[in-house]
Order: sequence, then structure tokens, then C-alpha cells
Amino acid sequence: MSTSTGLSAGHSQAFVNHSAWAYHGDHHHGVQFYSQDKFLLEELGGYVGGALRAGDAAIVVATDEHRGGLLQWLTAQGIDVALLVEQGRFVTLDARQTLSTFMVEGWPNEDRFNEVVGQIIVNATGSAQGEHPRVAVFGEMVALLWGDGKAQAAIRLEQLWNGLARKQSFSLFCAYPMSNFKREEDAELLLRVCNEHSAVIPTESYMSLDSEGEKLRNITQLQQKAKALETEVAEHKRLRQELELHVQARTAELQGKNSQLVEEIKGIEGWH
Repeated sequence: MSTSTGLSAGHSQAFVNHSAWAYHGDHHHGVQFYSQDKFLLEELGGYVGGALRAGDAAIVVATDEHRGGLLQWLTAQGIDVALLVEQGRFVTLDARQTLSTFMVEGWPNEDRFNEVVGQIIVNATGSAQGEHPRVAVFGEMVALLWGDGKAQAAIRLEQLWNGLARKQSFSLFCAYPMSNFKREEDAELLLRVCNEHSAVIPTESYMSLDSEGEKLRNITQLQQKAKALETEVAEHKRLRQELELHVQARTAELQGKNSQLVEEIKGIEGWH
């Protein structure tokens, strides 16, 4: 195996990684929520770039757009992507196509997942450098399932990743656009997603805050907004229930009048 790192001269020590993902490499399964693709690509670049610079391997299972953006980011940082691909230390896969290899009737098949994804990780691990080779994996197959309206299948796939992590050694980060969680009923599903991860990273609006005081104020504001929204939702439910009761009462009243009118008509017809 080649000992070349795939990094351009003069860049290996100059790279400074401020990415949040760089501090979660020891978590076996983290999740990043994001609003803007630019933020996601910067975080992804820091995570993958950090692994490659350390001599480890990286696997990226993403959409065409995000894979292309990542390649541009890594190239701009002086990383020789072509060489790393040749070495087998950098693997990029299409998320939709990879999904199709283990989905059966709209549901992730555990045996197929372990066979397909497990072998990809084994190959990458064998290409990593160092005494204790590591593999950094990024995947947004779960986000594609969620976007397709298959939230339960996405959560099941998260569980399959956790199961695979008990058999093989790798660090995994998933990513979801926050726009996937805009309905009231998404709150419980969002919590289930978070519960499947060992690290949860908020969107850029929170990560961009510098001081602990700013973050605490932001959390307090979010709590207030959540409470206000909860109150507003409860009020809407109360008004809807009152409206439904009013409609039922008016409907019953109208039915009563119709029945009375029918009886009066029958009486008139009988009188004639």
C-alpha cells in the first residue's frame, strides 16, 4: 500500500479544523441537523478532511450535489482526492443507488445491509494507514428515506447502522435538513432520531454562537418559543373543538327542523 497521504505539500500542517464534527470523532454515531447546504458541506469537509489527513479512511454516501460540493471543498484544502480514491482510502457512493442495494419492498433488509455496507467498511479499513486504522463514514440515506415520507424506515436504518457498529469499528455521522421536521407530529419522530445517536449537533443558527452565554440565551429563547407554540396549538385545538361542537349543534337543529317540516307536510297532505 502506498504511504502517500494524498495531501498537497505545505497543507498538512496549515489546515485548521473548526468543524464541530472534528470534536465528535470518538462517537460511533452522530447526527447533524442543518438548514443550509453550505453549512453542511463545511462540517462534512472538516469531518472527512480531518480523517484523511490523519491517515484514516473515509466513506461518503451522499447525493450527487453534496458529493460534488465536498470534492470541491477537499480540493480547495489541498487534498489530492484522486490519489486517495486510488488508494482506496476515500470512497464516495451515491446515496439513492446504495439504498437500492438493500431495500426490500420499501424497508431496509438487515442481512443485505450488513453484507453490502459491511463489506464497504471492511475494504476501507484495509486501506487506512497507521497501527490502528479508523474509518469515518458519512451517510444521508436516512435523509432520503425521510424525504420520501418513510420516517419509520429511516429510523430502522439508523438502528441497522448501530447494529453494524457493534460488529465493526467506524465513526458515523448522518445529516438531516431541518425542513424535514416542520410539522407538529414530527416532534416525537425527531426525538426518536436523536435517541439513535451518541452525538447530536444542532443547526448552524446555534453552532454559530460564540460564547456559552449566547448559547444559553438562545436555548432560553427557543424554550419560550416552544412554549408559546404549544399554547397556540392548544388554543387552536380548543377553538376547533368548539367549532365542531357548534357545527354539530346546528346540524342537529337543522335536522330537527327538517323533520318537523316533513311532519307538517304530511299533516297537510292528510288533511286534503
